[in-house]
Amino acid sequence: MMNIPDKWRVYECTDYFESALAMHGYWDERSQIWVIEPIERVEERTDCKFLQIGRPGVDGIGFGYRLGQSGIWA
Repeated sequence: MMNIPDKWRVYECTDYFESALAMHGYWDERSQIWVIEPIERVEERTDCKFLQIGRPGVDGIGFGYRLGQSGIWA
């Protein structure tokens, strides 16, 4: 289990940080994309209060957590 960085504790993202995905991510070889990002690639979009932990690779869509909401959002 990884510690959640202080700056991201406001997001309900414990499930991500408790999983191996935070450490290793999920690289899809066929698509050549990080579907789930390892911690060093996670991005916070402060303009829309979104902690992005992954992407499907199309249309700029990201997977992640919304501030004040539970669950994974796209």
